[in-house]
Amino acid sequence: MIGHASVAPRAVGLLAAAGTILATGVAFMPPSLPWSAPLHVRVEAGDFGEINSGAWVELRGARIGSVDRVDFQNGHSVLELSLDHPLGDLHADTSATIQPHGLLGPKYVALSGGNFGTLREGATIPLSRTSASVDLDQVLNTLQPDVRENLKVIFTELGKAADGRGANMNTAFRALGTGAGDTATTTGVLRTRSDDLAALIVASPTPTGCSAAWSRWTPSSATVSTGRPA
Repeated sequence: MIGHASVAPRAVGLLAAAGTILATGVAFMPPSLPWSAPLHVRVEAGDFGEINSGAWVELRGARIGSVDRVDFQNGHSVLELSLDHPLGDLHADTSATIQPHGLLGPKYVALSGGNFGTLREGATIPLSRTSASVDLDQVLNTLQPDVRENLKVIFTELGKAADGRGANMNTAFRALGTGAGDTATTTGVLRTRSDDLAALIVASPTPTGCSAAWSRWTPSSATVSTGRPA
């Protein structure tokens, strides 16, 4: 009896220790469950510029994974993506766009979830459903060297001119907004009098013709700035 009584607490202690070790292991190294395992997808991409491993993958503006690897196969680039498993959000006709964050930010892969079927493990998004935005540096590289140098000088000088003059620039932009309404009114009047304006331009080489055309044009044009006949 004494032997059995001493074995029971020892067995309980061993079971408790084993349970503690198991719980610690699950906490630090959780098992990969089917519904939580990452989804691996390949994206065939053309001339997308520079994108690095570790770049974000987003769906509707939220990060859902990253680029694991960038390879070059069969004449085009291939991105290998690792995605958090967004059940029901990615379909078999999912498309991808490679674009930068902002104007000069790092590039990422934006997925569009599609409508039909389900995107499976190891699926490939083909070139036909992949696009890439045009980079600013790609646009600049199409320009001649002297044009690029002139643009550099222009931007540099504009930066110097605007330095410390933020308030003045804000005032100028507000004035432009106010003037846009007056410009719209003027162009509206010119649009309704296009025939008279054409006659004025045609007759302008001769003083007599110009005077006659102007006499037909002036009464209506006087209402542009004042809103009433002169």
